[in-house]
Amino acid sequence: MINIKQLKYFITCADAGSFSEAASVLYTTQSSVSKVIRALEEEMQASLFVRNPHGISLTQNGKQAYAYASRVLENVEAMAELSAVGDTQWLNIAFNPSSWIADCFVRFYQIHEKENLHCQVHTGKMREVLERIHEYKDELGFLYVTTRQQTDLQYLLVRKQLEFIPLKELDTYLYPGGGYLQKEGIQLTRETIENLHYIQNFLEDAGNYEGWKLDTENNLTLGKIDVSVVTNSDYIMEKMLDHGSLANISGDSLTPGKTPSRPGICLTNESSKIMFGYVKREKTPLSDLAMKFLDYVKQELIG
Repeated sequence: MINIKQLKYFITCADAGSFSEAASVLYTTQSSVSKVIRALEEEMQASLFVRNPHGISLTQNGKQAYAYASRVLENVEAMAELSAVGDTQWLNIAFNPSSWIADCFVRFYQIHEKENLHCQVHTGKMREVLERIHEYKDELGFLYVTTRQQTDLQYLLVRKQLEFIPLKELDTYLYPGGGYLQKEGIQLTRETIENLHYIQNFLEDAGNYEGWKLDTENNLTLGKIDVSVVTNSDYIMEKMLDHGSLANISGDSLTPGKTPSRPGICLTNESSKIMFGYVKREKTPLSDLAMKFLDYVKQELIG
């Protein structure tokens, strides 16, 4: 039976490139390391290392084993961290990159800071958020779902036993960067639109917007979307839009009546709506802390 010690020795040897260096890292002898590795190879009935006068290197089997062993040790470390936490209550949330949700979380934490909150916050793509909730890494997720993503979302919800609850429908907006619309007398033209470069959270969504119409008097439409920067960092997104020349396509503000931090132009298309909502495990009630945060988000949506 393969054990954790063998995997730890195996990973250390591969990283060190020699049994002697690995022995030094592991505070043991070279003969002990060699013995453990030999027992692992016998258990697997496969050679994991190529031995040569200058050290060791992974075989093809060894490279595959390295990937699996790394994940096992990462999970073991995660379980050790979990045991250290004990029964401490955590708020574990994940969401699509969103400065609005980030601001919500910051304000929520400030309000409840004296309650000794423990929180884990993760941002990622739709599939990543769903996967984290399915694997119990997070309890509550927030998504911006375009019309074109609906079919994919429904398939994943059924497959992973999750449920998505819509909270608010949004329009899609074009946000020209660098304060372009605030410059007096400046008007967007067809040539300007064609020469725009974009900063987006996800590259694969960019092609969806080609041909969409701008809600302007001169009936402009978007051409090819040339994405220059892809980032899941809200900070980089905000800075690039405020101080650069890049544009962005995303949803309208979630807070009713609030003046947007930057002006934008509404886009129209048969599939131009974005649904904002939350996702959780099916038939599994939220913890008190997760429910408290969800209620706070709902209140912020009302304004």
